Amino acid sequence: MDIVVLHDPRSPTSRKVLELLEEEGHEPVLLDYLREPPSPEELRTILRLMEVGPRRIMRTKEPLYRRLGLDDPTLSEGQLLEAMSANPGLIDGPIVVTEDQAVLARPAEKVFNVL
Repeated sequence: MDIVVLHDPRSPTSRKVLELLEEEGHEPVLLDYLREPPSPEELRTILRLMEVGPRRIMRTKEPLYRRLGLDDPTLSEGQLLEAMSANPGLIDGPIVVTEDQAVLARPAEKVFNVL
């Protein structure tokens, strides 16, 4: 089973997720989402696996969120995904993705929900 982690190497939580996966014998594929942001379509796939809307994986308390007007409830999913892809600091991570599931691993132990 391939495991992909949208990973921020500076994040203690993200590093803990990696540690937990390795302790379980997994070698996940790490995607530094801040350096190489996922496309809107990749984000849409993750959301579909999580069965949530875009704001569930957005950092809604970031000043950029309000500055870009993303708190507007009339914005479409597509508009939110475009904003997240263009501004990956708005993406809350780490997000762990398998073939048929995904989870925002906060706290890190939520990684076990997809194993």
